[in-house]
Amino acid sequence: MVKKLKTRFTEKNNWQCAFHWKLCESLIEYDRAFFFGDWIAADQWLLIIEQLAPPEAGLRKAILVHSKGDLQEAINIARGNVERVKNSKDLRLKLRCDITLAMLYISNNLEHVALSILEQCKNLAHKHSLDTFHAIIMRRIAYIDAIEGRFDEALMKIGDCEWALKIRCQPLENAFLHMTIFTMHAQKNGTSSDTISQQLDALAAARREFRRASAPLLEKIVLVTAAKLFDSCKRTDERDECAALFCDMEEQYPGKIDWTVL
Repeated sequence: MVKKLKTRFTEKNNWQCAFHWKLCESLIEYDRAFFFGDWIAADQWLLIIEQLAPPEAGLRKAILVHSKGDLQEAINIARGNVERVKNSKDLRLKLRCDITLAMLYISNNLEHVALSILEQCKNLAHKHSLDTFHAIIMRRIAYIDAIEGRFDEALMKIGDCEWALKIRCQPLENAFLHMTIFTMHAQKNGTSSDTISQQLDALAAARREFRRASAPLLEKIVLVTAAKLFDSCKRTDERDECAALFCDMEEQYPGKIDWTVL
């Protein structure tokens, strides 16, 4: 589609439309580079996005810097993003900046700060009838509940947001939902066959969605997690299969990202 737009709308005959396909192309190529672990290409596309849409670049830069291992700088960038859009009339952009900062705080073990931000975002989304955003935020709050041991609350929130995420959102958000469900069951530390089965089902569903989203770095996370779970159950054949798949993908797609900050 972008190729057709590039042919139809050139900078000479319609520079306004040309701007939009340039931005679309840059966002698509950046996301591909990021989820394939090509940091050099991601950096190059990020420079172009910074010229076309600085707020979009800021959101991506915070996550990219985190993925390269500099958590504090990522938080600083995310704080700057929040500050820059505080007077913006684009409510969705403001929510995205706040959500990104909140999830980076979780990565820094500041769940209480993240929860406060997400609760404010949830109320704002509800007030303005942004149902999809409300569901996205609820899923993230459910993740905090899960890692802090509030399993009943996490399950209730998952039930509240599950329909909207599965029907209205892209594969990545669906995958994050399944990873949150996995986290909830894993945190219970149960070793019964039912608990293990629930974890494996959630991981399998997450892997399907990550594959649909063409996100091999995230698929690698599932394979490693599944291998460890199979190992704990002494299911060595399945463990070795996951490990072999991971090694193949690691060779093709080096790099590591944390799904919880996305």
